[in-house]
Amino acid sequence: MKEIMEQELLDYMRRADYRPLNKSELARALEVPSNDRAELRQLLKKLEHEGTILRAKKGRFVLREADEQTLMGTYRRSPGWRDGELAVARGETAGGGDGASTHRVRLHHVVIPAGHEATALHGDRVLVRLRRATPEAPHWLKHLPKDKQERLRARYEARPDRLEGEVIKVVERVPRRIVGTLSGEGSWATIAPDDPRYPDRIDLPGGLPQGAEAGYKALATIVSWESVRRRPEGEILRVLGPADAPGVDVLSIIHKHGLPTEFPDEVLAEAEEIAPGLDEASLAEREDWRDVEVITIDPFDARDFDDAIAVKPLPNDGGWELAVHIADVSHYVQPRSALDREASKRGNSVYLVDRVLPMLPEALSNGICSLRPNEDRLTFCAVMRFDSGGRRLSARFCPAVIRSQKRLTYEEAFDRLQKKEPGDTVTALLERAWELASVLRRRRFRAGSLDLDFPESKVILDEKGRPTEIRVVENDRSHQLIEEFMLAANEAVAETILRSGRPSLYRIHDEPDPDKLLEFRESVLTHGYNIEDLTHRSELQKLLQQLRGQADEPVLKLGLLKSMKRAAYHADSLGHYGLAKEHYTHFTSPIRRYTDLVVHRVLRHLLNHSNSEGATPHSSYKAMGEMAKHLSQTERAAAEAESETKRLKVMQFFERRSRENPPARLEAVVTDVARLGLFVELVGYGTRGLIRAHDLPGDRRYRYDPRGLRFDGGKGRVFQLGDRLEVEIVRVDQSRGFIDVRPVLQETLSRSPA
Repeated sequence: MKEIMEQELLDYMRRADYRPLNKSELARALEVPSNDRAELRQLLKKLEHEGTILRAKKGRFVLREADEQTLMGTYRRSPGWRDGELAVARGETAGGGDGASTHRVRLHHVVIPAGHEATALHGDRVLVRLRRATPEAPHWLKHLPKDKQERLRARYEARPDRLEGEVIKVVERVPRRIVGTLSGEGSWATIAPDDPRYPDRIDLPGGLPQGAEAGYKALATIVSWESVRRRPEGEILRVLGPADAPGVDVLSIIHKHGLPTEFPDEVLAEAEEIAPGLDEASLAEREDWRDVEVITIDPFDARDFDDAIAVKPLPNDGGWELAVHIADVSHYVQPRSALDREASKRGNSVYLVDRVLPMLPEALSNGICSLRPNEDRLTFCAVMRFDSGGRRLSARFCPAVIRSQKRLTYEEAFDRLQKKEPGDTVTALLERAWELASVLRRRRFRAGSLDLDFPESKVILDEKGRPTEIRVVENDRSHQLIEEFMLAANEAVAETILRSGRPSLYRIHDEPDPDKLLEFRESVLTHGYNIEDLTHRSELQKLLQQLRGQADEPVLKLGLLKSMKRAAYHADSLGHYGLAKEHYTHFTSPIRRYTDLVVHRVLRHLLNHSNSEGATPHSSYKAMGEMAKHLSQTERAAAEAESETKRLKVMQFFERRSRENPPARLEAVVTDVARLGLFVELVGYGTRGLIRAHDLPGDRRYRYDPRGLRFDGGKGRVFQLGDRLEVEIVRVDQSRGFIDVRPVLQETLSRSPA
């Protein structure tokens, strides 16, 4: 009855002659019997809550799709910003209709100014009424050269879809986990969220939970928030402990993202049942590589080793044979087992700054599946042959057994490549490997691959979790060597599976939005680089070449990354834009990525071995599509948690350094200039800081020069892009992730040539 009534109601409201009616008038118009009018009222309430209909003046109802000034979307706020924005689903238009409306709105064009978000919280699905179009160009254009002003002003004024809006209804509250600090006593208590995107305080009716005290960290959720005149009400899900207790800071982030910290008993029991030795039956079906020189190269702090390499020259033709051995996790983790279900749920290992939350129990991840040196281990091997120009001639795949000859860190491998000690067989292997990797790398960039690598920084902690050192790890030849070999194996596997027609998972990276590239180009032009249309891959490569070694390389590379789409998993092979690969997948890390385990099973099934190891529960295209979405989500959650814990410890490191007496002096390079001040890279730390304009030295007033990317204090006192400065820490805002510094000297240490 209700479904019939709902369709009848919506059809009636869509009639061309419909005028807004209240619930009593609708009941009479639809000839609803008196005993069914309560059901009509409930239906109107439901449709209004969903945002399908709107309550206009005097309680009269209209369809939302008839109101061209409303939009449905997700409310988002960024840390450090007062205003929010509306994320609108692709194809959504004002009025929510079929596209007839003129308001085609993209995410960054609908701003929700502070004070107009009502009770919306970050992540909620909301209904927004558009307040006004803002075709005028932004105020900061006046600081640009006149020719750029005119070009950009015309561009902005040609886009009437730049809108502001106000939230008129929260349609759906998303479940949320909020970590914060408790305060209060007795029956009155609150929690102050760590995340600045949420209200400053949330009331806790009933007071502090048992065992908690003011100053403790806790995990909470918001139960209700009905009016902006009152604070939201919440409840505590878990008390984490004193805020200053070792490990509680990272534990807070773990629980905020809902990451699992322990394995179920049945999973641990199943892992312990796996025999540590190798049985003869499994060895009989494998190629024996134990007498071949195979090595692993991993980070200095790696605990699991899931890939190993062997390289030998091909006779006569100047080419190479490359063997990439990957831990054969699919031999141990059977489909639909407790281990498999838990690995699928987790999706991937999470590498936090002070701990690892592994996808598989330690008995596998650091034990039988880890390719430890001088121990027999089962692998799935990709054997590829390349000619002297790096073109792949063939690829085959096989289960194998190896005994790694040597475990090298990246630092050790790089040192051996530098010294080139004669007579050392491992060094000779590394030299052969680099010959091949350098050819593959040149070939990849000629094909259009983008060089978006950054130096990586690692935070070193003491036994109490306190940061003691920030170590910058350069992307040197040892890293590039392994990267090229893993890329080659992943591409070969993707092409092989695709030709078979079997459902599988692929790694995809869509082409960037041309509008975002256009906006990024305007930023690049202000830095003085001469570039054309960045939608052409060759222009992007040209820009990246110009940036190499420049002071603003980090900030502009980061800007480029933000203007590009995020890589993800998909059931279709849609290509990888950044790598310039037509077909690509993930095969090389099954210890830490469930995607790779699925791909191993597909490949094993394709090879049609007699045992049942290749069976997979994700054998249909639909199942692969659902798995791809799930794994993309777990990957994003892991990446956010990893970067958040790292940022936390970086802030703690510099906060401790800010208290040193005498103040610590750091070397910095100016990487960007804005009205706010000078953005700098702290040399040797891989970390950014900010010299605010009011912290520039001397008692003079500095003029911001956007054309020259500098601050000019007159009489030759200038601070500009590329300057090397000696700075000291002024303040550290851990909640917002800001490190403010100021120059120690009146002059720069050195200046980049103009």
